[in-house]
Amino acid sequence: MDPNQHNYQNYYNFLQNQTPLPPTFGSSDNPPLQPISDGHPSHPFYHMYPPPPPTSATLTVFTVKWHGHRGQNRPEQNLLKPRLLRLRHPHCHGHPVSDGVYVISLSIGVNCYAPHYFRDSIVVGAFDFCRHDVLVFCSTRNSGLGPFTTVNIALWILTVGPSTINREFSADVVLRDGRVLKDLSLYYSDSLPDFKLPLVYAAGCGGRYCYMGSLESSKVQGKIVVCDRRWNARVEKGS
Repeated sequence: MDPNQHNYQNYYNFLQNQTPLPPTFGSSDNPPLQPISDGHPSHPFYHMYPPPPPTSATLTVFTVKWHGHRGQNRPEQNLLKPRLLRLRHPHCHGHPVSDGVYVISLSIGVNCYAPHYFRDSIVVGAFDFCRHDVLVFCSTRNSGLGPFTTVNIALWILTVGPSTINREFSADVVLRDGRVLKDLSLYYSDSLPDFKLPLVYAAGCGGRYCYMGSLESSKVQGKIVVCDRRWNARVEKGS
């Protein structure tokens, strides 16, 4: 297959039955699940385009956000119990093992001290999948300095976590009166001009929270925009 030719049909034929499905969202109370367009950055399958053909899955991605209250059932309960896990896709029914899933990517972890292995449903479920030659890899969660604060680190789980090297991308803003606002930025482009840039508040330019597409380009182009921190992600504000 010529890598310089973007022939997606040949790409699909090459993958055959080894195509990851686009992840979906929903719950047991709302069975019709829809594909999602964004998600955890550690899972590139959120951004697949064009979408893969409807074949049996070889990889399924779970990113779960839990907004429960204290005292309720823990979010990970029953999540990976083999008999309960199902692929939410019209062409994939039943147990992932029988559906031909080889890799499960899971972005979730308990928000507390690491439970005993026998009480951790993610660990127990991953062990069962390991017995069936299904690889489960998880993002780790670290609640801070102290024992038992890191989860998803069982020997049969491929754990993905941040490196131990601290990196900073400094982006200091120097105001006209000489004050320096220290912060971080992932801005990467040509160097900024030597002359000072105007500073504007996003509330007067279309939207104080800087939602995607909310700002008026005529009011913010060539200026430094100050956005309020709430609701949407900082990455979206800066895009």
